[in-house]
Amino acid sequence: SSFSDASLTGWRLSLKATSSGTTDALRGVFQFNPFDGAGLAWGLYSKQLQTSITVSSFLPRSVSMADATITLFPLHLDSNGIAARFRVTAPAGYRWNISGEAMKYKNETAGADGVSGATADFPGELPQLNASGSTLEWAAATYSSNETYGFTCLISV
Repeated sequence: SSFSDASLTGWRLSLKATSSGTTDALRGVFQFNPFDGAGLAWGLYSKQLQTSITVSSFLPRSVSMADATITLFPLHLDSNGIAARFRVTAPAGYRWNISGEAMKYKNETAGADGVSGATADFPGELPQLNASGSTLEWAAATYSSNETYGFTCLISV
């Protein structure tokens, strides 16, 4: 499962006519999320991640008066020793909450601070939040095929 950082800035969108070459093009990177100030595009991997995502509620915060809980578990990789950054982007308008007890990424032996079933802490520790609040990005870390990872986080819709 190899990944190149160049894929985050290398996407371009252009229209071509069969007879005259390029007829129109988007200036700059074709962004994954136009509201994300980082200007990053899609990232591509050679294998699909094996995981499941559960969401406690799809109601807007203005209706539910509470953030929803998102759990990404289990995350298990087929290849061993993968060194990569991990990024999760929510749809535009969603905002992650990683403060205090809102974010759990430790293995299940950590008790209330852990994710049930996780055999290791999520590599990279706490993620960084982008300016719009819709993207979580972990520092570069090494992932093992012998471990099962996961995280739980609050999100505002």
